Amino acid sequence: MMKGIRVLFTVAVATLVASAPALAQRGTTMVAVQGGATLSDFTSTGSAFFSNTRWGGTAGVFIGRTFGRNAQANLDVNWEQKGGGEVRVDYVNIPLTVGGGLVASQGWNVRGYIGIGIGFKVSCKDNLASATIDACDNAKSSEWTLPFGFFFGKWSNSGKFFGIDTRMVVSLSDAFEISSVNNRSLQFRAVLGTKVGR
Repeated sequence: MMKGIRVLFTVAVATLVASAPALAQRGTTMVAVQGGATLSDFTSTGSAFFSNTRWGGTAGVFIGRTFGRNAQANLDVNWEQKGGGEVRVDYVNIPLTVGGGLVASQGWNVRGYIGIGIGFKVSCKDNLASATIDACDNAKSSEWTLPFGFFFGKWSNSGKFFGIDTRMVVSLSDAFEISSVNNRSLQFRAVLGTKVGR
């Protein structure tokens, strides 16, 4: 698992390094707030284990930069409710994503993206009936994540933008010390932002 995380991290860094000349060119820097709902569960690699899903919330901010026609790199800081069944674990997740897409007429665009992130546990709650299981005592303090998704939005003439973001966040590391289960979260978010600087 750690080897796979290192490979993904290396790919993400290499992509950003390769994009550095383009990022230095003319582009638009933007900031935004975002928030919405999550639908999460626990799954186990190599087995048929899936927990019941649970709904939660997410909110955060990002800073991004466009380069070329519709390519973009973003750095987010998001609060995310994850978990499954009777267990909920909240994280602050910091993903770095890169992507590109199509610009349609009148400022509309659709963009796919992928990246890598690290999440830090901020709270945990379980309602497990068995007194022999204490999931929260065994929840790991951090996780590596693989975020990928699609953004559909529109720029206004005043430099503001709004859109809808659909994102899948897959944990690349185990959620608990005592079991090989991973978080998986489908996120639906509204995004509102503005360009900054020139």
